[in-house]
Amino acid sequence: AVYFGSTVDGAYTLGITANGTGDTTFVGAIGGTTGLGNITIDTNDLTATAITAGGTLDITHSGTGAITGIMADKGLTALVLTKAGAGTLTLSGINTYTGNTTISAGDVVISGTAKLGGGSYSGNIAIASGSTLSYASSANQTFSGVISGDGDLEKVTSATSTLTLSGTNTYTGGTSVSAGYLKSGSSSGASPPTSGPFGTATVTVASGAVLDLNGTTVGNAINLSGTGISSNGAIINSNASAATISGNITLAAHSSVGGSNAVTISGVISGAYNLTKVGSSTYTLSGTNTYSGDTTISAGTLKVTVNDALGTNGSGTVIASGATLDLANVTYSTTEAITNNGGTLSTSTGTSSYAGVMTLGADST
Repeated sequence: AVYFGSTVDGAYTLGITANGTGDTTFVGAIGGTTGLGNITIDTNDLTATAITAGGTLDITHSGTGAITGIMADKGLTALVLTKAGAGTLTLSGINTYTGNTTISAGDVVISGTAKLGGGSYSGNIAIASGSTLSYASSANQTFSGVISGDGDLEKVTSATSTLTLSGTNTYTGGTSVSAGYLKSGSSSGASPPTSGPFGTATVTVASGAVLDLNGTTVGNAINLSGTGISSNGAIINSNASAATISGNITLAAHSSVGGSNAVTISGVISGAYNLTKVGSSTYTLSGTNTYSGDTTISAGTLKVTVNDALGTNGSGTVIASGATLDLANVTYSTTEAITNNGGTLSTSTGTSSYAGVMTLGADST
C-alpha cells in the first residue's frame, strides 16, 4: 500500500504504482499549495481528497475509487482526467477542472452534491464501450462539450436535480433517467440521429423520472414508463417554444405526458400500455400509432392530425371534464370508441369526421 499522511506539493510530475492488491491513500490535498504536473496512479483501491494539477490525471484502479475534494486546474493549465481499470471511481467534490474527461474502462459516478466545471462543464467526455458515466448528484449540471464513445450515460438517484445535455454528442451506448430530470439542451433533428444531446441511441425514461424536451427536437427512440414526478408527466416541455419528438416511442408501462407547453410527437407510439395526457399543454399526435392501450385526456388538449394517431381500436379514448380532443382536419376512419366525460371534442382546423362510437358520460361539448 501507498499512504500519504499530509499534503503533497511541488510543480513536478507524480507517478505511483501499487503492486498487486495494494491501495493508495492521500489524506491531505494533492497540490494543496503548489499544483502538480502530470499525475499517474496505478492501484487497487484509491482514496483522495482535493487535487490541483496542470496536465493529465491518469488513474487506473481495479477496486473502489473515491475523490472527495475539488479537482482543479493549475492556474491556466487544465487538468485532464483519464480513468482506466475495472473499478468504479466516485467523485463527490464541486470540481472546477476544465480539461477533457476520458473513461476508458470501468465507471465514473458523480455523487452527493458533486459537479463538474462548477455545474457547467464544457470539456469533452469520452465513454468507452462497457463503461458508464452516472450522474447521481443532487446538484444541477450542464454538459455542453461533446460526449463520444460506445459507453452509456445515466441520470440516477436524486429526484430533484436536473442534468442538461447540450453538446453535439455522438455516443452510442444509450441514455437513461431513473430519477429527477434529464433535459435536452440542443436539437438532434433527424431520426435516428447521427448526433444530438442524447447521442445516437435510445433514451430510457424510468417510472418516477422525467424527460424535459426544453423546446428542442429529439430524434432518439424513447422507451417510456410511468407518470413522471408528482404525476405531472414523464415527458414535459419546460420551454415556451414548442418541442418535437421525431423518434419512435415505446410504451414500456402505463405512461403519461404533460407539462404546460406544446409538444408534437411525429414518431410512432407503440406498446400494449395506456397513454394519458396531463397538464395544460397541447400535444399533437401526427404519427400512425400502434399502441393498444387506452388513451386518456385528463387535462389540456390532445390534437390528432392523422388517422390511427390514437393507436389501435382495441381499447378507446376518454376525454375528462375540462379536457379537449382536437380532430384537426382529419378523416378518422378507424372505429376508435370515445367516452366523453364532460370534455370537448373539437375541430380546430379544416373539416374532420369520425367513424367510432361516442358515449357521453356527462354533459359535453
